[in-house]
Amino acid sequence: MKVVKKIWAFLKIRIWHQILFAFLININLKGFFEGKIFQGASKKVCLPVLNCYSCPGAVTSCPIGSLQYMLTYYKYHFSLLIAGVLGGSGILAGRWFCGHMCPFGLYQDLLKKLSKKNFEIWKPLRYLKYVTLFLFVLILPPLVKHPTFCSYICPAGTLEAGLTLVWFNNFTLGFLYVWKVFLLFTLSVGSVFIERPFCNTLCPLGILLGFFNKISILKMNVDMNKCIKCNKCHAVCPSDIYIYENSNSVECVRCGDCINVCPTNAITFENTLFNPSEVKLDAKIKD
Repeated sequence: MKVVKKIWAFLKIRIWHQILFAFLININLKGFFEGKIFQGASKKVCLPVLNCYSCPGAVTSCPIGSLQYMLTYYKYHFSLLIAGVLGGSGILAGRWFCGHMCPFGLYQDLLKKLSKKNFEIWKPLRYLKYVTLFLFVLILPPLVKHPTFCSYICPAGTLEAGLTLVWFNNFTLGFLYVWKVFLLFTLSVGSVFIERPFCNTLCPLGILLGFFNKISILKMNVDMNKCIKCNKCHAVCPSDIYIYENSNSVECVRCGDCINVCPTNAITFENTLFNPSEVKLDAKIKD
C-alpha cells in the first residue's frame, strides 16, 4: 500500500505531466537527427498547446498555426476541427493545458528553476498578448496572406524547428531569423528570473483558452471560510495573481501550485459538470 501511495504521489507532481506530454507530442525522435518534418496522418490533428508543426519531432499540429493557415487560405472554409479543439478544450478545462501539457511552458518552467529570484512583469506588458492574438493571429494573416505570428513572433517555433532545421539544411539566414533567435534568447534569459514571461505577455493560445476559465467544467475554487489570505498562493503563482480575489482569472494556468502550499486547504479543483468534486494536488508522500 505504501508503494502504491508513493507511486501516486510521484505521478501527481506536475512536472512529470509536462515531461510526459512534451515527449508524446514530439515522439518522432528520429526527426531531430534527420532534420525532417514528420508528415504522418496524426499531423492533421492539433492539440491545445503551443508546439510547432515544423518541429522535426512533432506528430501533431499547433492550433495557432492551423488557425492562421485557415484564415490565410479561407477558400478552404472554416475548420470545425480547429474550432472544436480550441472550444472543446476551453470548455473542458480552460488554461489547464498551459500548466500541464504545453512543451514551451515546460521549457520556461525548467529555466526558472535555475534561479530563486522572481521579478514581477510590468503590468501593461500583460496586455500584449491581446495584441498578439487579435492582430498577429486573427487580423493580419488573411490580409497579408501569411501566418504572421508563426513567422515573426513564435519562440516555440524558433526553439523546436528553426534551430534544428537550420542545422541540417542550407537555409539562407536573414534579418527575420536573427530577430526570432534574439526574441527566443530574450525570453529564455527572462525565464530564469521571471515566471513564464512568454505566457504572461505574448502567448495568444493562453489568452484564448483563458477566456473559457470562468465557464469551463474544471474550475478553481477558493473556500473563503478557510482562506486566511496569507499570500503563499501568490508567492508560487506563475501568473502573478491573487487567486482568492479571482479564482478563475483568464491569467490562471491552473498549475495547482497554489493548492499544494495552501496551509488551510482552502484552494481546490472543482468539477462543475456532475456533483462538484474537489481534488487535492499534494506532491508530498503520505503514509
